[in-house]
Amino acid sequence: MATVTIAESITALLVANWNLAAPLAAANIHFDTGWVDRQWIGQSDASPQVITSGPMGSSNRFFGKRSAAAAGKLHLLSYGRYVINIWVRIMAGTDGDVEEDYAELIRNEVVRIINEECIVLPTGVTYLVPLDQGRALHELDRTPRLHRFEITVQANYQGQGA
Repeated sequence: MATVTIAESITALLVANWNLAAPLAAANIHFDTGWVDRQWIGQSDASPQVITSGPMGSSNRFFGKRSAAAAGKLHLLSYGRYVINIWVRIMAGTDGDVEEDYAELIRNEVVRIINEECIVLPTGVTYLVPLDQGRALHELDRTPRLHRFEITVQANYQGQGA
């Protein structure tokens, strides 16, 4: 049985709670983990992508009783950071206004889901918290031209030590 990563759980959470209608319905968006799908980006009719990357760093905090006289266990609270990138290709011959609107709608939907659905994920994540509303990192001076937003989220989870 394959282990599900936190990035995969975040992606599944987004797909399961997606609420935009066509043309931005979940079936019309490429959800994945990792980085941008280069095969997708080379297509002239590329659909939007929502890609979860990470962890991009984490910190740990230990707490609880840890002495010979105490029966309590030492606990670990971990804070992992993940990035959700939104990629919308600007079609050739257009000014990119429609695609910019699409990127903004997708960004708002991702933030809505993370804010409303901070539930226990299958990977043991207790809270999923957006750390920002998304940074615009549009790539307008490259070919292909892209509208891109990057949203950073924090996944908090707790484990027990010995």
